[in-house]
Amino acid sequence: MKEKLFNLHLFNPDFAVFPKMVFKEVFDYHYFMNFNHWFDSEEDFNLLRIFMEALNEPYLYCSVPDFDNCPDLKIEMSLGHANFKRQYLMQDQADHPYQNIGLRNSPTGFWYGDSGDWAMVSDLTNDIIIVGCKPAAALNFRADFDGKYFGIEKLIQNMEEFHHFLEKRQNPDAEYAVMDGKLEVIERYK
Repeated sequence: MKEKLFNLHLFNPDFAVFPKMVFKEVFDYHYFMNFNHWFDSEEDFNLLRIFMEALNEPYLYCSVPDFDNCPDLKIEMSLGHANFKRQYLMQDQADHPYQNIGLRNSPTGFWYGDSGDWAMVSDLTNDIIIVGCKPAAALNFRADFDGKYFGIEKLIQNMEEFHHFLEKRQNPDAEYAVMDGKLEVIERYK
């Protein structure tokens, strides 16, 4: 399923794939959330669990690009947050070099269910989660993650403002700069 959902050839250890299109599957809706180690807290995990239950998705699949040498995971959502963390951090894999770190070793992660109606890419470099949804999944996503997501225009505005803030710290006269290819990125994720 991972090969069907994501543009895996774009991911590499040297730079973040965003603002390129992270999804191979064509989704009708794209949303963005702040990463902030999403799903690390039980409250965040429960939002994901509720979303998946509404879609009749009992298993969450988590994986990272192959260059990170971590196994793909199949996590039963009904077993709760503690089980999710144990598996995601690979706490039971004593022989693995990333035991207790798990998939967090990678700056990029893939999240999806069996249906192919939704998928997420966690992008630590840009501190975002990119979400793709088909129509039915989008209705549930908007209801379950209300107030937690935003659109591509807001994401670009946040990035431009952050870069401007950094530039002003080094040069008080720095001018506000817009993202290169901004309109193409908006169109890509609209």
